[in-house]
Amino acid sequence: MLIISTIATVAFPVSWYVKNDLIGIVNGMSVILQLVAFMYFYKMLKPQISWFKAGLNTTAKSIYSFAICSLFLKVIVQLLLLFSDIATLSH
Repeated sequence: MLIISTIATVAFPVSWYVKNDLIGIVNGMSVILQLVAFMYFYKMLKPQISWFKAGLNTTAKSIYSFAICSLFLKVIVQLLLLFSDIATLSH
């Protein structure tokens, strides 16, 4: 679900060149689907995080934390781009 929604968000840059309301709808639905998939992913990992982190060194913990935070920020930025004023600024 996360991979499909990420690929579907390509509709956002396509909307810069092709003016069609359907492209905006596809982008909006894919961003919302991406948010739901991220929440499901985090909910699935949460019970196992402490067990997983116990066997890692400090560097590996930092890298995994950075990866999860990067994914979260990507979803948040794409969610903010649903607002037309912010999307215009990013263009």
